[in-house]
Amino acid sequence: MKALVLGTANFGGSYGVAQKTDLSSEEIEDILLWSSGKISELDTSEDYRGSHSAISKHSQKFKITSKINLNKISGIEELAGRLSRVNDELNQAKLERILLRPHFTDPVFTLRALEELAKLQISGLVSQVGLTIYDTQELEFYSENIDIPITFQVPMNLFNMDFQRLLAESKKRFSKYKFYVRSIFLQGLLLMKPEEIPSHLKAAVEPLTTLNQELAKRKLSLLEATIALIKEQDWISGVVIGVASLEELKQNLKVLATDTKLDLSFLKILPDVPREISDPRRW
Repeated sequence: MKALVLGTANFGGSYGVAQKTDLSSEEIEDILLWSSGKISELDTSEDYRGSHSAISKHSQKFKITSKINLNKISGIEELAGRLSRVNDELNQAKLERILLRPHFTDPVFTLRALEELAKLQISGLVSQVGLTIYDTQELEFYSENIDIPITFQVPMNLFNMDFQRLLAESKKRFSKYKFYVRSIFLQGLLLMKPEEIPSHLKAAVEPLTTLNQELAKRKLSLLEATIALIKEQDWISGVVIGVASLEELKQNLKVLATDTKLDLSFLKILPDVPREISDPRRW
């Protein structure tokens, strides 16, 4: 059974292209209270504005993953202080997992930072360490230069199957790593009606329209198809899901508990999804 991880990027402000209104403090409180005992993990980051403070009161009820952006530190020596601050902000003596956002232009700096983080792991500040990455080239590079078993958090959705293809082809090569997937609804884009897509993302209209038509033929919702796809991947340890309401979270859990088989052959007839759509960094 894959771990369901509640993403909290929108707990301190808007996140994703589809979110119309911010979650109120009362809504966040309701989500966290209801989730206790049903969901074991939360995913956050020091650069998700307000997220740490929003969940700190309930943080001891969950395993927590947070992230540190290496583009916002000037030296490796800052990592220990950053990690201690994150622990304090989340009211944790020891985090479950810290993931690094790799440096934009200096992969060697990222490797050195990961080595330092592994030392902090040994000292007891965090249980697991890893990287949050965006493309398969990053996985190829870091896996060739890292000796320790770490966790990778990667994107995967019906518009971006790059990691699924690589892991299916090279399962043994990456077997010592743990993988969590995120962006399963492409920051909410896949859940939007084609006519609601903003003009700067209009290249998504055609593939999304075709996707919805093919799912309708199979009497599947986008949510059902996405969850079925994730559940079929034996290389995935956990999935990060962000929600805009408690009802949405309940629906996600309900679908996750349903045994839905999915024939992925229809993905071959979808129009090509341009990189400026499948990679949210380009939005």
